[in-house]
Amino acid sequence: MSEETDKLLTKGMLTWSGGVASIRTTVSRAGFELDTNDFQGPDGKYHDEWIDGGGQELVETSSGEKATRVYCGRALPAEELQKLGLTKKDVIGKLKLFVCGNSQTRLGENAEAVDEGWKYIYNVLEKVPEISAIAGVEKIWFKGKLVFAHFHCVSPAK
Repeated sequence: MSEETDKLLTKGMLTWSGGVASIRTTVSRAGFELDTNDFQGPDGKYHDEWIDGGGQELVETSSGEKATRVYCGRALPAEELQKLGLTKKDVIGKLKLFVCGNSQTRLGENAEAVDEGWKYIYNVLEKVPEISAIAGVEKIWFKGKLVFAHFHCVSPAK
């Protein structure tokens, strides 16, 4: 992994907040309907495909270096969120706030943020420098109750 691939993966997160222009659509893969997000610029290109439960991001820098980040996890089921007075939209809204507010999260450094009863933590679980792979987990709590978790693995790609 390099600073350039990290920047592209981070820029991909910013497409959530409207900070980066992107093309959103859907695609069918082996009978699965996936949401997609793409952008290209002078730094390179970014592609993301996902369903509720997980997905994969791919980046390629302008010099040809490639990397991938896969992720899995989700918010609590709707009935559990409802007991807390929340919806999935509330949880994803906070996720966007926390992720887009910290350019280091989902990469190689731990991150933490709080906001009015909400808490976000990203912990690096393991780094394997020999192959430049990183595994981590992000979690969100609302008033002390876990409401969201995502595991991430980042690696160079060929």
